[in-house]
Order: sequence, then C-alpha cells, then structure tokens
Amino acid sequence: MPNDVLFIALFSIFLLCIGSLISAFLFRWPTWCEFHWKKEAHDILELDFNETPPLSFTHGRSQCPQCHNTLSILDLLPVFSYLFLSGKCRHCKKPIGRTYLILELITLTMCLPLLFLEVSLTYTILTSLIFCCLLCISLFDFQHQWIPDELNGLLIFFSLILALQSESSVTLSVYGLLFGYGGIYLIRLIYLNIKKIEIIGLGDAKLLAGIGAWLGVGAISYILFLASVLGLIAFLFHRNRQTAFGPYLCIASYFYFWYPFL
Repeated sequence: MPNDVLFIALFSIFLLCIGSLISAFLFRWPTWCEFHWKKEAHDILELDFNETPPLSFTHGRSQCPQCHNTLSILDLLPVFSYLFLSGKCRHCKKPIGRTYLILELITLTMCLPLLFLEVSLTYTILTSLIFCCLLCISLFDFQHQWIPDELNGLLIFFSLILALQSESSVTLSVYGLLFGYGGIYLIRLIYLNIKKIEIIGLGDAKLLAGIGAWLGVGAISYILFLASVLGLIAFLFHRNRQTAFGPYLCIASYFYFWYPFL
C-alpha cells in the first residue's frame, strides 16, 4: 500500500470527511426518527399532526443551529473551516460546538494507524469504515440507549465485504455473525424467561453479529468478557446512571483488533 505524503494527506481528508458525516448523523438522525415516530402514533390514533419535519440525514442543506443560515462548502470543510472561522458561525458569529471538530479528529486518530500495517488498500479502507461504524454506534448508543439498524447493517455489510477478500476467513466470518447474534439473543432469552426482565436489547445482538462477522467466531468470547469488565468498571463509578452495553462491545472489539500488533 502506498504511504507517500500525498496518499497520507488524501486518506486523512477522507477520514475527516467521514468524521463530519458521523457528526451530522448523530445530530440529525435521532430528531428525524422521533418526528416520524410521533407522526406514526398520531396517524394510528387518527389525530392531527402539524409539526414541521426536521432535516433528514440524506436531504436538506446544513444550517447553523443558532441563526439557521444555510452553510456553504467553505463553512463545512472538516477541521479547516472551524480553525479558519475561529470556531464561530460566519453569519451570526456565535460559537460553533466543538463536537464536530473533536469527532473529526477522533476519527482521524482511530484510523490513521492502519497506514503502518502491511495490508492492502482495500483492507485499509474497509477497516477504516468499520472503525467509523463502531465509533458512531458507541456515541449513538451512549446518548440514546439504542442502536439504529442502519448502523448495524453497515457494520455487517463492511465486515462481510472484508471477509470476502480472503476465502479462508469467509466461513469464520459467517459463523461469527451467527454466533454473535445468537449469543446475545440467548442471554436475553434466559433472563426474559427466568427473571422476566429484558437485560439486553436486540440492537446489541445485531452489533455483536457485525463484530463477529468482522473478527471471526473465535473473537466473540474474548470481546464479551472484555466488554463485561469495562461495563462493570463503569458501573462502579456511575452507579446512578444506566449505561448502554454497545459502547463497551465497540471498545472491546477495537482493542481486540489491535492486540496482535502491540
């Protein structure tokens, strides 16, 4: 894989753009879903519903959340626009949230070390996209306590495409997908029948299915163990706050991936 300065610069820009997309998704998707859930509920109850539809993730130009002016390309360049505008909106001069900048830099930091591995360009890009899915899932689940099927679907899709690059890993990937989903589903079913409580959601089952498809069936037990330890540590420090399990699965899988290279 090429590692010259131009390629590193282009790859970095690609990662920063993905980080910007993650920020937009985290901001728009929950609002869009809530709007359509309300609309569906009103339709079922045959009640009037007159709320204005919010911007969706795929439609609608980006706007300043303060003054609602439409933003141009120059306002949306990852990192550079924030630095050039000194962290303020070009129209109303009000501060821009640092979340966008931080997420862009986190995305870059998570994926850039892949360039030091002796792997193909296809492997690097697909693994970067998987990392980005894990980051987006972690933040979304942490904030809203649920995982969109669209994110889990992307994770599974990229993982299977990556597995197809090597015939020997396809079988392990498929078994990982099945056992990943089945393991969480079984735990959920046991608690549901014995204690009558839903201890874990099916979103986590789909997430572990994607992780299993990525890292193979042999990784599932280790990732579940490490995620449980991380969740227990978090619980000891934040006993009064209900935390989602998805972020710990994502963190555990990220560390599991890098462990052989340490």
